[in-house]
Amino acid sequence: MHETIVRLADVWKTCNKIRAAAFRVGLNLWDWYRPLDPEGNSLMSESKFVSILAGPLRSVVGLSDAEIAQLADYFRAQDGRVLYHQLCQIIHGEDAGGRNKTSADCILEACPPPPEPACHQLDQWQLRRLCCLLATIAARDLPLKPYFQDYELVAKNDGRITFAHFARILNYIGVIVTAEDFNLLVRKFIKDSYTIDYVDFLKAVDDVKKHGIQGLGQEYLNPNAIIDTTLPKLVRPEVEAGLSTEPLGATETFHPALAQPRPARQLVDVMLRVQQHVLQRRIRVSEFFRDYDPLNSGRIAPQQFRRALDVLGLGAVLSPPELLCVMRHYLDPNDPQRICWRTFEDDCDQVFTIKELEKHPDAVAGVARKAVLALPALGAAAERGEGESPRDLDAAQAALLRVRAACSERAIDLRPAFCDHDE
Repeated sequence: MHETIVRLADVWKTCNKIRAAAFRVGLNLWDWYRPLDPEGNSLMSESKFVSILAGPLRSVVGLSDAEIAQLADYFRAQDGRVLYHQLCQIIHGEDAGGRNKTSADCILEACPPPPEPACHQLDQWQLRRLCCLLATIAARDLPLKPYFQDYELVAKNDGRITFAHFARILNYIGVIVTAEDFNLLVRKFIKDSYTIDYVDFLKAVDDVKKHGIQGLGQEYLNPNAIIDTTLPKLVRPEVEAGLSTEPLGATETFHPALAQPRPARQLVDVMLRVQQHVLQRRIRVSEFFRDYDPLNSGRIAPQQFRRALDVLGLGAVLSPPELLCVMRHYLDPNDPQRICWRTFEDDCDQVFTIKELEKHPDAVAGVARKAVLALPALGAAAERGEGESPRDLDAAQAALLRVRAACSERAIDLRPAFCDHDE
């Protein structure tokens, strides 16, 4: 039974392809098959039936050998001949040209079109969004039909194109749609698993141009006026009952706009973080400033200095006010429009060595490096000024012990789980 349904659907698609070609070029199958049946008994040999579709009409209709074989097998009579009369009636209806003789016994029941899958049905909100999209396309007054006709002449199709060609044509003519809108177009005008009926799409756009979905008025021009996006009120039974909300604890918000700003740090702490960044990544600071100073004067513009700091990666370590504080600290005292990047480089390189150490016998090397290594990690509780109380430390230690016990009992390897997020 399933094979019969699939076969009927394939024959129906082939008939639709022939019908589209007949409508496109004015083809009449009666004129081709009637001369081959002088007796008018609505039957002919399979070789004659195939010779028409596979011969002069192959370039017009564009049927493959498998599709022609399916048609011949479907319309084959018991004696092996083919009922071409039934095929012509499905495509064109009764022969208006003329024979008075018709055999009702030779007409088979045409296979119905396959039912539309449930996934292609749209709800009222999706239909409204699709109507707004079609109205927007129609309002541009674009000549859509010539682009699809060019593809039709090349591919000799039956009014259908693949998803990729449909998207390519829309992109070429400047109709840029989102993935959700394109999905709605596909679900509305899809015909099989990989093609879209662009004839229905053009007809829908033409209907919008003629009748006008814009006649909906302000509701169409401003969809938010009728689509209520307000969230329902959160049910709080303890508030309605007049109970206190203190047992629930402090309310925490996770919206980034409501996050507390990071407290300001002193310039010394900021420079220690810069030196830590340079030490951990073994950065040669001069390589990022040298291109902005072709005369090797040791001074560059503030915009160039800020650009070099961003390339260094300090934008992820310091906040914009802290970067501005660093720039103000290294301003040239003789020219406020220049920044001494050489001085900044010397301060950063102190974690590696001290410039001209031989001229300062009392200087102790490695002090800056030790101070940088003693800094807490970025994002740690100590760096944020949190979790330093004995109670917090005990709670953290207890949590780590529970995690360790669970990993030991269940043989859990935490490394792959974290590596998936560390790309």
